[in-house]
Amino acid sequence: DEEAGRLDAEPGSEVLYVLRLRWLDGEPVMVERTVYAGWVAPAVLELPEDCVSIMDSIAERADIVAHYGEHLIDAVAAGSEDARLLRVRRASPLLRQRHLTYTAAGRA
Repeated sequence: DEEAGRLDAEPGSEVLYVLRLRWLDGEPVMVERTVYAGWVAPAVLELPEDCVSIMDSIAERADIVAHYGEHLIDAVAAGSEDARLLRVRRASPLLRQRHLTYTAAGRA
């Protein structure tokens, strides 16, 4: 319900959670957790798993275009899951970026 609220959806609305691990030169460098509103989920689910850019792909394939967004960047300590995925010690410093994207019509 918290995620639905951030997406301006009704509490209890379905959302799609996607976790992707990003690599650079064979090393894990970023854990990407994305929550998509239910109305976007079908377009995301149709994409191949190795899709480089979900946003570019859904814009091209489904005409769902990001128009503007809100960004928040802060420092956090790595939790157990992120530490395991990134091969770092638990509590290692990480940068976290939170981004909420909207269409031109204002849909999150």
